[in-house]
Amino acid sequence: MDKLSTETINKLVENTHLLLAYQSTTDGLIEKIKELQKLLDEVRANGVWVYQWKPIADAPKDGTFILTWNSNGINEVYWDADNEWWYHDVDGDNVWPLRGGYPTLWADLPPAPKE
Repeated sequence: MDKLSTETINKLVENTHLLLAYQSTTDGLIEKIKELQKLLDEVRANGVWVYQWKPIADAPKDGTFILTWNSNGINEVYWDADNEWWYHDVDGDNVWPLRGGYPTLWADLPPAPKE
């Protein structure tokens, strides 16, 4: 990671903590969110994967592979509409249903390496 990316990540962490101080008022909150979005965009532009866990209700159910979290930990899965459940593609030939209960959170997969 280059120096710019490291500095940007440090600013991002610092601003995240500052957001907590603004959560009870709207004054300044919108500006802080915009600043954070710019920092996140800069981090992503430098090839750093920034993920965010989101509620499973918001997960794509179109066959897109995603990361999920359940009692078994982190899993790479996709939604099978026919069976109405999350599945692993174990080795390209064998598909298994997700075990460990229904996931509660999801995140996008990281991008493929550029090189």
